[in-house]
Amino acid sequence: MRWQNSFEGAGYHPVFLDAAYARMPFATCWCVFRLPTAIADAVESAYRKEIIAGYPELADDAHWHPMVRRAVAVWTVDITVALAARAAGADRLMHSRVRPVPSMRQLLRHRWEQVAEELESAAELPALAVVFRGLLATTERWQVTALPRYPAFRT
Repeated sequence: MRWQNSFEGAGYHPVFLDAAYARMPFATCWCVFRLPTAIADAVESAYRKEIIAGYPELADDAHWHPMVRRAVAVWTVDITVALAARAAGADRLMHSRVRPVPSMRQLLRHRWEQVAEELESAAELPALAVVFRGLLATTERWQVTALPRYPAFRT
C-alpha cells in the first residue's frame, strides 16, 4: 500500500493512525481479517494507555474517540483508492499465493460498513458516511460473504 504504518516503517504521524490499526485492524495489510471486538478494544486500550503516558490530554474520551474514528475513515479512503478500481471489474484475493486470505471485495465492503456505522452513530462526517453507504449500495450485487475472523478466532 502507499501508506506505511509506524508498525511497518519509521515515520512521524498522528498517533490516531496507529490506534486505528487496532480498531480496523491492520489497515494496510493484505492479511486482514476481523478481530473479536473484545480483543480489538483491549489492544486499543493498551496502546492508548502507553500514549497517555506521554500525552495525558488523550485520556479525554471526547478527544480520543472522534480522532480515532477520523483515522479509521482516512485508512478506509486510502484502501478504497488503492483497491476499488481493481475490485470493480472482478473480485481478487488480497494475496496471490497465501491462504487463507480475504478478497478485495470482502475487505472493501467490510471497511465501508464499519466506518459508515461508526460515523453515523457518532453523528460525525455525515457526508463521508453517505459516500460509504452509497458505495455499499452500488456494490450490493457483489454478494460476497462477510469478512471472516482471523483463523485463530474461528471457533
